[in-house]
Amino acid sequence: MYQECVLVGSVNAEECRALHARLEGLSDRPSEQDDHHKTIYAIKFPNNTLKLSVIKKLSGNDKGVGTTLLEYQGMSDTQAHEKFVTRTVVRAHVHTPAKSNHAKFLADLGFKQDFEVVLRGKRYRTRQVETTVYKVQK
Repeated sequence: MYQECVLVGSVNAEECRALHARLEGLSDRPSEQDDHHKTIYAIKFPNNTLKLSVIKKLSGNDKGVGTTLLEYQGMSDTQAHEKFVTRTVVRAHVHTPAKSNHAKFLADLGFKQDFEVVLRGKRYRTRQVETTVYKVQK
């Protein structure tokens, strides 16, 4: 069993070239093109909203191009650390393969499409650390 940690942030467009150059220098292997089409579906309950993402891989160097994944990100649980002023958000994160008829399946369950985005970027790998830099296209 392993734990996956995700850090999400934003970078000014002017600084992207420098970021890519630094990540390329730190990587063990060449960067890979990594593009996704992500559609988010939501179902509303009285006290909260459950969201599921359907991710279709558009490019990459592996055999997963064209595959579809269903992604669940659980409700966030904010934890304060005693020694640090910073706060972390901990949540369950599950990926599972999905069929191409996911829209009908999710609609039958009561989900409605919330929004969709196309993410285009590069993936860098250094030993056990994987860094992906995306630009939101849509």
